[in-house]
Amino acid sequence: MATFLTDTFTDVLLTTLSLPTGETGASWSAIDSMGIGAVISNADRLRTDSLAGNAEGGTASGSPANANYTVEAVIRRITGAGEAGVMGRAVSGSGGTYYRATLSSAGATSIELYEFVDGAFVLIGSDNTSLSNDTNYTLKLEMVGTAIKVYLDGVQKISATNANIAAAGKAGVYVYTAGAGSDSAGYHVDSISGADYAAAVVSFVADMPARTPRSRWPNLVGVGGRTAAMLAALAGVANVPASPPPPPASSGTLPFGRVGGLRFRRRVGRRL
Repeated sequence: MATFLTDTFTDVLLTTLSLPTGETGASWSAIDSMGIGAVISNADRLRTDSLAGNAEGGTASGSPANANYTVEAVIRRITGAGEAGVMGRAVSGSGGTYYRATLSSAGATSIELYEFVDGAFVLIGSDNTSLSNDTNYTLKLEMVGTAIKVYLDGVQKISATNANIAAAGKAGVYVYTAGAGSDSAGYHVDSISGADYAAAVVSFVADMPARTPRSRWPNLVGVGGRTAAMLAALAGVANVPASPPPPPASSGTLPFGRVGGLRFRRRVGRRL
């Protein structure tokens, strides 16, 4: 299993989202409840068009293996006016369904997680993290069964349990501004990727260096012995010992010891 979507939105200025094709699985289609008129900025980022109050975005052509996957985007906050985010398990028809993780300037929360079912949004999680202008943030939506989580720059910010959207659907992207979109305002999406969840776990384990002491595997803190070896085998990492190496074989004598105040050197092995 592997990455099923990558798009860096590198194209001619003001090209709309519906026209270009990204690097992997990134032919974009409209989804219910929003337009697909988002455009490429002069910095090769996706932003809203010049019409005010538009929610714009779409779903990518790349197909996840199942409903357990992640969607991640690098989002540039230029100013605090507007929103941008990613969607997962997105399905068109009957009003559309999807989960959406959003960076927002509206209200008291800056990170929001929504479910969208039958044309209605429900906020299922939020977090108030301070965001700065002219800064890139990595926003990730993770969906594994009914566990739906949102991460910002690798730190979990939202965790929710929700069983309302079970189909795999598609990954998607979303941008919004209350006013007219421009290159100098709002939230712009620099890039987006989607990966099957199993692939993400194996990639994490594969970073573990081979033949290192069990207490020093940096990506598996507290995991050693046969458990780590099995994880390493899953990731294709060779030469990882299943357990600590045995002590070196004795040459026939052990170091001095002390019993009852007497020092001794004990011979081991069978006497000839």
